[in-house]
Amino acid sequence: MLPGEAGPHGRYQKSASSLLIVSLADLDQVYLEAGARAEEIFGELGQLFRAVLRDSDVLTARSESVFIILLTETDVVAAERALERLRERLTELLEVNLGRDPNIKAQMLAVAEDLDLDDAVERFLKTQLFLDDVRSFLEDLTWLEALYYFWPFFLIDFFRYMLLELVLVPAFLVASAQPPRARPAPGGAGPAFR
Repeated sequence: MLPGEAGPHGRYQKSASSLLIVSLADLDQVYLEAGARAEEIFGELGQLFRAVLRDSDVLTARSESVFIILLTETDVVAAERALERLRERLTELLEVNLGRDPNIKAQMLAVAEDLDLDDAVERFLKTQLFLDDVRSFLEDLTWLEALYYFWPFFLIDFFRYMLLELVLVPAFLVASAQPPRARPAPGGAGPAFR
């Protein structure tokens, strides 16, 4: 708990703070390509974070491309808005100014007493690595390879389509197209229709 949070935390017995983990994929590659200008880019990133975040928020860099931000006294809804502002500004910096694809990945967590920061960051990074590997694998597939790997899913969808379109829908249409059957009216006054 930060010193600034001790008052509200003690008063309400809870903290509404949020944690953002932001990864700027390939930013280390930008630094390598920028050479001597890398410090300038890192400085621009710092200015961008200062412009978007409040004075009470805490920013730290886990590495050159992973940032951890503590949004003090900020619930998840307000943290989502802050993350969107941050994404917009980072996209502007990376895409417009540096001509790079803004591959921004982020995770938002509510700060709780049992939150293990190192574990949360490691899980985020491992998940991102896994998703990048899957994305890379899928981008490199030819349609024949995709058919080979995913034929069970295609088969399941095919049978689902066949069941719906060729069995269930026609059976429903036939059942709903039958004329009403006559049944005796209450009181024996003749046939009544349903």
